[in-house]
Amino acid sequence: MRLFLLTSWLCLYLTWIPHAQAEEATQFHLDATGAIVYCDITPSFNRKKLAQSLKTGTPIQFSWHIHIERIRNYWLNKNIADISFSRQVTPDLLTGQWILDDHITQTQRRTYSLNQAIQWLTTVHQFPIIDKSLLEAPNSYLISVSLDMMSDQNIAWWQDVFHLDHNISNSILNLP
Repeated sequence: MRLFLLTSWLCLYLTWIPHAQAEEATQFHLDATGAIVYCDITPSFNRKKLAQSLKTGTPIQFSWHIHIERIRNYWLNKNIADISFSRQVTPDLLTGQWILDDHITQTQRRTYSLNQAIQWLTTVHQFPIIDKSLLEAPNSYLISVSLDMMSDQNIAWWQDVFHLDHNISNSILNLP
């Protein structure tokens, strides 16, 4: 009986732990007020584990993919655009800096702040995805965002850091 109670208590405790550590939800916002559609993306993840990996010297690259398709009833959706870009943070343990590589603009900068490096790697702010003149009104468009994480270490442990599959968010843009 004691073994049963101890096992039950242990199972209850272990199932309670993940829920006690509340994490932020993935945020995906579209701004279509101007001539260009912009997006803001912040995926949900465990910042502590990501910071721990970077502190050990592991370079981490995020590859973002944005897919736009026109929704069609009674037919397959029509592909409109595919946008891909990547960002990488490489630790420089000798100087205590973090090297931020933006593969779109082919620029590189450095920072001494780990929080700033993680923020830059994991957040997309006001990213232009499509000119509204390429979209036809009055149609609806499905915009899907996916994220691939790459590092020099084994990829399997990423599932512990990020609680998401490759597709992290979808949104529908309705043009009047």
